[in-house]
Amino acid sequence: MPAQSVENFSGKVVAVTDFSDLTSTIAYGYYLLARYQCGVADGMSVGFDSYVDVKELRRFAGMLGHRLDEAVPAELFSLVPLYELVYRVGHGCAPSPKIRTASRQKCFQAWLSGDRDMTETQLAGMIWADLSQNPAGVDARHLSWYAGVIDGWCRTLRCATRFTQLSPAENFARFAILLKENLRAFYPANEKSVKQGWIKNNLIDSLIGYDSSSLKEYRSFLNCAVSHGLTTDDYITRDVSVLSELSRRTDLHPFEREAYHLLKNGRQFIA
Repeated sequence: MPAQSVENFSGKVVAVTDFSDLTSTIAYGYYLLARYQCGVADGMSVGFDSYVDVKELRRFAGMLGHRLDEAVPAELFSLVPLYELVYRVGHGCAPSPKIRTASRQKCFQAWLSGDRDMTETQLAGMIWADLSQNPAGVDARHLSWYAGVIDGWCRTLRCATRFTQLSPAENFARFAILLKENLRAFYPANEKSVKQGWIKNNLIDSLIGYDSSSLKEYRSFLNCAVSHGLTTDDYITRDVSVLSELSRRTDLHPFEREAYHLLKNGRQFIA
């Protein structure tokens, strides 16, 4: 896929057929979803049922499905969630759960075999997503591993409010999982206050010094924090600031920058 700049965007969907570059593929998916969510088509603001965008999302979902077949385990953590979102919008229904199950099994086996191109946090996040959608479909050994990981994280946080040994990106990603998880077994009397403490100690007022990966994970953290005391107004203010910063990051693909630009301007937010 040839490189593009934001200035060259005409408002029309430009079909992408080369899916060998993962960065370009993911960026294009974000762009299509942002267009659809903001109702942008042919340079005009239209309803969310834009025929052109939905048709392209449907085509893109089919291509992503083929890309999943040849993906290495580390790529599945970004490809599977994107595929599910694109498929839902393009087809109006959820894709087969067999795809997520096969991806989880592939990643879990790779982790056991010593593949460290992925992180413990990524694998835990994948298992959490499966548990939230279809807990009966999660293997007992995957559940046991996940439970042990959550236990270890909570033990670490007995004397800390951050995972200081991790990158900011993984720290935010890990807290996003913990905020969504039921932790009453670990904090039977004060789960709510514990989570609110984590939020307070991990909010950032200055985005300077954080790389793009950290800011993207921070958006997920903010979204999860809304259920635990972060006000909607505060969330929107902070999220718009992050979107504005990401839309200017030159290390991101032009399609991804444009996606953040659309979301910021349209006051629409993808979790």
